[in-house]
Amino acid sequence: MKRFPAGQPTNERCPRAASPENSRESESTAKYIGKMAVGALAGASAILAAGNMYTAYRAYTPSPEPDLSKNVLAALEVHDIAMDGATITCREMPSDRDNGLTQSGGVYTYKIPGVWQHPTTVVHMNTRHCQEALAGLDAIDSAQPLEPSQVDALVTVFHEREHTRGVIDEATAECTALQKFGGWLESKDNSSMQTLAEPMRSTHNERLSAEYMSLECRPGGALDITGKSDEPTSTAFLPRG
Repeated sequence: MKRFPAGQPTNERCPRAASPENSRESESTAKYIGKMAVGALAGASAILAAGNMYTAYRAYTPSPEPDLSKNVLAALEVHDIAMDGATITCREMPSDRDNGLTQSGGVYTYKIPGVWQHPTTVVHMNTRHCQEALAGLDAIDSAQPLEPSQVDALVTVFHEREHTRGVIDEATAECTALQKFGGWLESKDNSSMQTLAEPMRSTHNERLSAEYMSLECRPGGALDITGKSDEPTSTAFLPRG
């Protein structure tokens, strides 16, 4: 049996556990871990900040077709489609789904993945869609029926406008857009209402990918905004089951 001088603990592990040197080692390790955590957080924050700066740069890059963009925005205002301060930029659209854009149009979104998202206030639309939207508004003025491509372009405007108002979910934005577009078209007494409603309802689920669809997008469903909007609405274009 190992002997110890008087007054010295008999547990060999105790002197190390109680020693000032061991306490300093623990404190040093804790500081190191803390610094590593702070560094990792700072690195992640820098990456997110850079991503959001890129989003802002892409979102607010001037349109290569400024006259077309201005004409569309002005025509929407004249035809009582309020953009609430959002702007439109017309350009040839790459598909950039990670940042909220399709080949039809989109709105760039600031984001902390899985935690927070906030759309910008710039609607990007394919040049062709901008032209079709203008043609559709001209048809409204001359009391002519709308072509399906013109309807698609105008519904895109209503859809993307919902994103600039803070709506993230694609199915909610699409369902709201269909109802507000329908209400707006009814207010214009356009002859397209009845001729286009049934084809749009029957092909709705074929034209869109799954993220744009919801079983609640139907008359009486959870996404029916009848009586809940300050704007005219109609369920005429909503899918029927």
